[in-house]
Amino acid sequence: MSEGSAVGDRIALALLSILSDKPLERITVSEIAERAGVSRISYYRNFTSKEDILLSYSDRVLSSISDDIRIGRIRSSLEFWQRIYSDLSCSGLMCKMRKAGLEDRFFRMFETKLEDICTSFAGLDLSSKVNVVMMEFSMGGLVSLMRPPMLKAKGISDDDVASFLAKVWDVVNADREVQEAL
Repeated sequence: MSEGSAVGDRIALALLSILSDKPLERITVSEIAERAGVSRISYYRNFTSKEDILLSYSDRVLSSISDDIRIGRIRSSLEFWQRIYSDLSCSGLMCKMRKAGLEDRFFRMFETKLEDICTSFAGLDLSSKVNVVMMEFSMGGLVSLMRPPMLKAKGISDDDVASFLAKVWDVVNADREVQEAL
């Protein structure tokens, strides 16, 4: 990792941390720089705006999943779904992007990256029903489910989504146990 990307990651993680407590529009560059342990100059050397930080970080997270598939770090559907779950749900990245008002841009990026990831997955075993369902769900269901108007219209809270994803996690793990038993 280059020094610039390490600083960029510290800045992004600082912003994500602060975003847990206050809205994006109330967060200052000075707060982000201080939390990241960098100067305002370093901030501006790496990013043009707070939105740029979030979109850049999201792109890196999603690209790293695709890269890990290509180089063989992720070799099974189980590892893929665990990574999607941990990187997007457990980290709260999707909810924080929504809170920052960047959900549409995030979901367009997510859809593009997911198509790339699914293409990369073509060489893996797609006979697992769970894997096929998860891919279909992710290609359409997750993206539409996580959009705020859909959530509001259906009376779905962030806790409901987190609970659902935890149940999906249990199904993926159960599928792994069955496959290991065979």
